[in-house]
Amino acid sequence: RTPHYLRGHKGTIVRHLGDHPNPEDLAFARPAPKRALYHVTFPMAELWPEGRGDDALVVELYEHWLERP
Repeated sequence: RTPHYLRGHKGTIVRHLGDHPNPEDLAFARPAPKRALYHVTFPMAELWPEGRGDDALVVELYEHWLERP
């Protein structure tokens, strides 16, 4: 599980959810190439200073929104 970053916050990809049409293109009725969609987990302490180390947030993010280390 390689760490990835979203706006400088380190998270970990935990599951590939398949490839889906790019929502940014769909919103403007443009042809939408398929993009990989993932569940990514972020430790709460990584996102909020008051977050506890054992809590985590899981979000669905497209691969092109993630930054590799």
